[in-house]
Amino acid sequence: MKTPRKVPISAPSPERVTMGQDVYRQLKTWLTMGYLMPGEALSLRHISQSLGVSVMPVRGAVHQLVAERALEMTPQKVIRVPVLTVAEFQELTNIRIALEGMAVSIGAKSRTEEELKIIQQNQKLFGGEMDKKNPKTRILIEQNRHFHFSVYRAAHKELLMQMIETLWLRIGPILNYDLHKSTPQKVAGLHHDRLVGAFETKDSRLAKKSLENDILSAAEFIISEKILVN
Repeated sequence: MKTPRKVPISAPSPERVTMGQDVYRQLKTWLTMGYLMPGEALSLRHISQSLGVSVMPVRGAVHQLVAERALEMTPQKVIRVPVLTVAEFQELTNIRIALEGMAVSIGAKSRTEEELKIIQQNQKLFGGEMDKKNPKTRILIEQNRHFHFSVYRAAHKELLMQMIETLWLRIGPILNYDLHKSTPQKVAGLHHDRLVGAFETKDSRLAKKSLENDILSAAEFIISEKILVN
């Protein structure tokens, strides 16, 4: 079984959490950031070594993610990242457009000036990395997620945010594939710029349309690359 790639470990939360909760949070980060790829098998022992913890909290966190369908157990009892079919990916894409579109539509109207500054800064960091001669994919992926969730948080809808986070758990391992290529990077940057502009003018209709175009352009590229199963 393959040893997981070296991935960054998030800074400890200021809140008191159990070891199991912390491992669960780390694994969620790996999934939503695309550090684990579809079909990749996971070893409890190797995860525990990577995080510097015992196997027990890793087992609990992994089983929780299996229950949430962010991971799956094969008939051979192997834990792996689910492989999406084209139909499943398209369904998840449509759900994302509905939920994330709702978030930006509300957020464009309800955002605060401080939230707008954070959104602008996140897009500036994404664009700055993208414009480099040799942009680092991992930084692009991280900044893309930071940008998206900063616009979603502006809606101030906790339940909606939880649903969006669950979606990104399912789609994260494949979602960032387009950011490994230069052309989709530029397209994503244009959609982000339009979304920022919509937030600046509090145009909820433009915000929703810009977000929809961002999601659809990435989805179309991923499907065209034939990396999903039929």
